[in-house]
Amino acid sequence: MLITFFTLRKTQLAMAAGLALLAAGCGGGGADERTASAMNELSTPAAGENSANATATAAVDANTIAEVGRLIDDQAETLREHEIAPDAVGAEISRRVGTLPVVVHTRVFEAGQVRTGTELDRLDQRDSATYNAAGGSIVVYGRAGAQVAIEDLRLLVQDDRADLFRDLYLDPGSDHVFIGRSMPAALAGDQTARVQAQATAAPAPGVTGIGGATIPSADIKDGVLVAGCGKSFNGALVVNDEAGITPWQIRGKNFGTVKGKVYLNNRELSSQWTNTLITIDPTMPWSTPFLSPNLLKIVTAGGTATTWVMNIAPAIKGRPYGQCTHYVAVIRNQLGLKPSPSAYGSYKAFDATYKPQVGDQYQINGKHTWIATRVSAPVTSSNGVTRWPVRIAEQNHTCKNSIATLDTSFAIQKTLSGTKVIARPKTRAYTEEATSYYR
Repeated sequence: MLITFFTLRKTQLAMAAGLALLAAGCGGGGADERTASAMNELSTPAAGENSANATATAAVDANTIAEVGRLIDDQAETLREHEIAPDAVGAEISRRVGTLPVVVHTRVFEAGQVRTGTELDRLDQRDSATYNAAGGSIVVYGRAGAQVAIEDLRLLVQDDRADLFRDLYLDPGSDHVFIGRSMPAALAGDQTARVQAQATAAPAPGVTGIGGATIPSADIKDGVLVAGCGKSFNGALVVNDEAGITPWQIRGKNFGTVKGKVYLNNRELSSQWTNTLITIDPTMPWSTPFLSPNLLKIVTAGGTATTWVMNIAPAIKGRPYGQCTHYVAVIRNQLGLKPSPSAYGSYKAFDATYKPQVGDQYQINGKHTWIATRVSAPVTSSNGVTRWPVRIAEQNHTCKNSIATLDTSFAIQKTLSGTKVIARPKTRAYTEEATSYYR
């Protein structure tokens, strides 16, 4: 499998909204699982579906649905975690950077902190490696000296050089693995910063860390994604689509007491400023894909500037990328429907009057959520059972951030004593049926 690192050239720093058509993440799973984008399953209502369903699906242009389906189908295989030969990692990096000079940034982590004064700075033995295109990283498993360790490699390719960020974790079994993705690394060799520093004779601003909101229900801790189920994008800083949910606190020194400027991927942000703390509230469109790496530039009032690199996980209404709740929100938005106000709030219990519609969200008591992407005409049998075939799509049902579809159904039965629900839409995540729905 050919490895493609995320390439960030100067002309690409302002991410186009069109890239976000890939925001649904990766497909994957076993032989019994059909990997596909739910966007490829959206269809016009079948005969017999009610007018409300027709209105919902008609809100998305058929050509757009087809194009989104093609884009995500093209990415489905690439967005999986792929095993690569450990001895091929170096050759792939060399192939990717070509003749560009390479600046290597190495950090060693233990217990969530940068470890200094150690001779261990890389793996001496590489046992296995995986690549995640959406996360933009190669993760290598092996040994550093006598210790079992993990190496997290991320590559930033620019017009004039490449920067390789190597984070070595000496405690791979801890909860702190991949914390370096949210801890900004200085982008060395910034010509603008050098010229400005020389002109002003002022110390360059330094960033020691970035933190933010803690939202336990969304697996966000101090602004960082720390999912217990589906960990491919852990360690990234979370940026919501609406203000006020995921503000950042940039901690450091030499920012100055007079307010300067902050840029995230070349976009200037409003900020609150002290010499050691800058507060910003970045947002990104709901359609933004996972971004790695990102450039944070801090310019003091005196003109001294530094650039820092980190990973970002976008969120919709506080629901982070790669999780089932984020995926359902993406599909709802693509359909022209609003996601539920909260991940598992405002749902309704099923009753015999319910008729499935494309875009309906389902859940099992706050444990998992999925969405209807196709509803066929109901079929009534001689025993009084009316059944609606429903195709659902879901993400992270196996805790590997993968996407899958499932053909299931909703059914009611008329009896002498009345009409009752006998089957509700299912998921691959649990043996249970949906407990409630949101429309």
